[in-house]
Amino acid sequence: MVDFGIFAALNWAFGEEFYRVSQTLSYSCAVINSYFLNKSWTFQAGHRFNLIEMIKFLSVNLVSLGVSLYFLFLFHERYGLGILWSKVGATFFSVIINFLGNKLWVFRKTEKSPNCAVKR
Repeated sequence: MVDFGIFAALNWAFGEEFYRVSQTLSYSCAVINSYFLNKSWTFQAGHRFNLIEMIKFLSVNLVSLGVSLYFLFLFHERYGLGILWSKVGATFFSVIINFLGNKLWVFRKTEKSPNCAVKR
């Protein structure tokens, strides 16, 4: 919702011709919000800062941003859909990529390995 709301406001203020800039800015705002919500609520990954986790999170979101920009372009410029409908379609695909990347890679819960002591 953060992404879509800011995107709609920026498109209203600056016009559809700047939709790529609007998408990048709105998505960036949503990424900041998403990190804290995903870490603490969705995936319950704890509250300590972890540099590797942050790098993984940003990597997933850069891929997701690329996916959203691609589908936004495809739906709006190739298929002629309105900008907000194009945003809905692009968001659908980017959310799938984002969720799977975060669940399977960034905030993946690992099993605690049992004590590896060897009995003699």
